[in-house]
Amino acid sequence: ARQQWFSKALKDWKVEARMYLKKGYARASNKIDLYLLDSEGRRVGKITLKDNDNSYEVAAHAQIGYDSVSSKTVYSSDNDSSVKRTKNGSNKKKTIKYKETVKVTTGKGKKKKTSTKVVSKTMALPQDLDENTLTGFYGVCTFEKVGNKYTASFQKCNNNGQPAGKKWRGTYTDSAKKYGDSIAGVAVYIAKYDITEDSKNVAYKPNPAALTDLKVYEVLGDTVEIVARAGDEIVINCEENKVYKNGSMFLENLYIGSEFLTMNGGVPSSFTVSPEPVSEASWWMDYSPRYN
Repeated sequence: ARQQWFSKALKDWKVEARMYLKKGYARASNKIDLYLLDSEGRRVGKITLKDNDNSYEVAAHAQIGYDSVSSKTVYSSDNDSSVKRTKNGSNKKKTIKYKETVKVTTGKGKKKKTSTKVVSKTMALPQDLDENTLTGFYGVCTFEKVGNKYTASFQKCNNNGQPAGKKWRGTYTDSAKKYGDSIAGVAVYIAKYDITEDSKNVAYKPNPAALTDLKVYEVLGDTVEIVARAGDEIVINCEENKVYKNGSMFLENLYIGSEFLTMNGGVPSSFTVSPEPVSEASWWMDYSPRYN
């Protein structure tokens, strides 16, 4: 688990992170929780990726609220018809071997004695190899609040690590204004559920799970902030890690998680621009190797 506070509380916000839940041992059960916290450390929202059953099927959820009982669902793959079972795997049972201490009684009457000994036992457990659309998920998860509208999405990344393909998305409008709390921090909790193998002290390999590339943005309302006008020059100097506008320092305070570009001549590189530019905008890049 890890907790991180922001430099200020955010009334409207967008939280983005990459989550990974690898396909491994079918019976292992894992989850990744990203909690959104208010200034008192209270949970006000949560993004979850989990496999809490003895199969390869993965579920994704985003909630707004203070606990799992009273919260409102912004997105749940359980209610999304596009998240389907993609493979009906074998339901062949998994046999585990374990040791157990038992009591042994010998003799009769006054000569009766009780002792203990360790015996080997086996147990057949259910093992479901079914898979679904989100099995082995590695992708970008976002959660956004603007006014009283909440939006959450999950999108897989391709082999180059770039978000691609379908977005599983949901929205919730808090018409009663029951929620609406500012967020002042986040907490990450990656854990596994106890399964029978744990209670029997049987070794197995847990499924890898990770959260990375966490970014938090402040949404500044519906008014679009003009960064540059026609004729202005924006220079992103990746050697100095500084941004200039018309020769003067600009954007000294960068978003959490943002990085300056690193490029090497003759080496193909891929970059992600976030938040995504509006459809009317165009982005391009010129790279001129430094001449010494």
